[in-house]
Amino acid sequence: MPILYNLILIVMSAALFSYFLYNIVISELISKRSQASKFEKIIDVSNQYHRHVKESDKHAA
Repeated sequence: MPILYNLILIVMSAALFSYFLYNIVISELISKRSQASKFEKIIDVSNQYHRHVKESDKHAA
């Protein structure tokens, strides 16, 4: 009987540990994706600004 109890305890502990590890990994991936998206938006705005400045220089000349 103690063997069955120990086996159940080990399996439940492993399942709980896996669940928390999975949640941490998923939240980190979502965070990195969000940061990458924000960075891409910043780069896009910067590129649009540079295009606008170049077009303004062409019209001014």
